[in-house]
Amino acid sequence: MDYLPFIDSTLPHEDAQNAINMRVKRALQEINEEIHPEVQKLLDNVGRRNIDDKLYESYLESEDEDAFLKAYRKECGGVDLMRYSMDNEQDVERLAISDSYLRHQCITLEKLMSRTIMNQWTMNNVFLQNLNEQVGSMVTKQKRKNEDLINYRIKLQKTQEKSIRKLEMEYNDALIDRIT
Repeated sequence: MDYLPFIDSTLPHEDAQNAINMRVKRALQEINEEIHPEVQKLLDNVGRRNIDDKLYESYLESEDEDAFLKAYRKECGGVDLMRYSMDNEQDVERLAISDSYLRHQCITLEKLMSRTIMNQWTMNNVFLQNLNEQVGSMVTKQKRKNEDLINYRIKLQKTQEKSIRKLEMEYNDALIDRIT
């Protein structure tokens, strides 16, 4: 059952549409996802021809992500977070690190931010304006393409209406002939 919205005057009957949807769902559930035996033979011939068995087996093994991460962390320790921990407030070295970091943040906020904030706002505003214009032009182009597609469909359905009706009549006649 088909429906051409620009030349058909009535919508398909809802019961018929539901029956079609149910048949499609049943057909999709019955799809066999196994590879055809002939295709499997071809894959077997092509797949392992030039590959070492040991390499092929290691390729097929699923990798344990946790073991990989543990080995990586063991090899590359990364940043020692205990250095920045403030659990022991009596440690002078840690207090000096924290003081240095906080002093750096204060200097940045007091001195540098006041000099660069206008440039940051300007750059951010220009970026957002450009981005807004790009998105607007993309939306406009997409709307124009959608309108062109709808107009094309209308024109195609109207110009081919006679041949479509003729094909429908031939189909219905053939169906009636088979039934009777």
